[in-house]
Amino acid sequence: MITLQSISLSYPDRRQALSDVSLTFQSGIKTALLGANGAGKSTLLNVIAGLQSSNGGTISGLKGKIGFLFQNSDDQLFMPTVWEDIRFGLMQTGMSASEADIRTNSLLKRFNIFHLKDIPCRKLSGGEKKLVALAGVLSTDPDILLLDEPTEQLDPRSRRKLIEFLNTLSQTGIIATHDLTLAQKTCQQAVIMDHGKIVAQRSIDDIMNNDDLLWQYGLK
Repeated sequence: MITLQSISLSYPDRRQALSDVSLTFQSGIKTALLGANGAGKSTLLNVIAGLQSSNGGTISGLKGKIGFLFQNSDDQLFMPTVWEDIRFGLMQTGMSASEADIRTNSLLKRFNIFHLKDIPCRKLSGGEKKLVALAGVLSTDPDILLLDEPTEQLDPRSRRKLIEFLNTLSQTGIIATHDLTLAQKTCQQAVIMDHGKIVAQRSIDDIMNNDDLLWQYGLK
């Protein structure tokens, strides 16, 4: 269980990015972070991952490896080719070269991107970059998944396959998304954020069945 208590973050110009955020994420449960642009979803993920420091509050229960998918895949892919990028993370775990090779090829096939293995990452489409980045995140079997807009730029087939794949995973997951279909099909809980504050935390069905709430916070 991951517990956030009174997390706040303000920028030097005094803009409040997060304001007194208190949340509990149950182990093995996927939670959708919903909200309009600027609501604070990405910032909250960054704080949980330790990529940004809050001005106050505490986080407990972060045990094991964290897998983080950036909203902008260009921030994540840095090796020359797709094959090298996925293999790099595996090698950092102490895996042997031969094991890393086998695991890399398996991931490429699992995400249906084996045909891209020798392509320079910079030449991939936005959707292809997203799939490669996600394969890299999952390559080391993280215990906690933090995914920032995972379906952004994916075509319908890739989006459908991603949803199916996420439903095979047992990790604790926090998914920041505008994609309500993704949220409803993969998550059990949902949180709505607005201007850095938590305005609702309920089961995914309760959130999705409340049209007034979704309209109020720009989700419909």
